[in-house]
Amino acid sequence: MKQRLADVDGVTNAAVLAFDAARSNSDFPEGKPVGVSRWMSQTGGGQPVGPPELSITVLDEYHGIGVGTRLMDDLLALARQRGLHRIHADVLRENVPMRALINRYRAVVQPSGDPAVVRYRLDV
Repeated sequence: MKQRLADVDGVTNAAVLAFDAARSNSDFPEGKPVGVSRWMSQTGGGQPVGPPELSITVLDEYHGIGVGTRLMDDLLALARQRGLHRIHADVLRENVPMRALINRYRAVVQPSGDPAVVRYRLDV
């Protein structure tokens, strides 16, 4: 899993990072890392299989100020540039803020097979 997370090629797997530039230090001169959005594709024979999966993580202290929205906007713009047409996201039903964010992008709810998970399809 560690290798998969580090394997960001901008096509099969991509990531967009958010930093708080006002909180830089010697370890992070560009600013404190506060969030990441990414897509990860399942592969078969070295090629992507099906739409990639979206994830967004934002530090708790940065919730509610637009970081997630900016990360989503930038990741979807990158997806369009890379020729992706669809991304899916599995979101825990209890994660109301993430579900609200995804719903702003006209995501379509699909069956997930798990009552605790809402599966979304985003057309890029």
